[in-house]
Amino acid sequence: PPPPPPPPYVSPWGSSIASFFSLLLYDPLKTTQTALGDTSYLQELTNKPALMIFVQPGNGGPVEDWINLSNIGEESATCVINGALDKVTSGYYPDVFFPRLGKVKGWYGDFERVFYLKA
Repeated sequence: PPPPPPPPYVSPWGSSIASFFSLLLYDPLKTTQTALGDTSYLQELTNKPALMIFVQPGNGGPVEDWINLSNIGEESATCVINGALDKVTSGYYPDVFFPRLGKVKGWYGDFERVFYLKA
């Protein structure tokens, strides 16, 4: 049987604003340029990477980063640098207000913290 489809990408709230301005500024039928960059440089991965490194997901940004990371990271060994994973696993984001994040919290419990600094 074919492999199951990947989980859907959860767009950060800020991407809606960028998409809106892209439509105002650029004609998608005439250019690959958007408010966030040139989409002609995007490529699909043809091989599964052995290691995926993510830098600062969700820290100071949208919680959707953590949701998407859990969807992507299950495919390979994963290293998260400065990911504020303690916020995800400690209840800083209550499930009642962040239900989609609550569904993936268990995945983060399996991480081994190698280096942790606290100011």
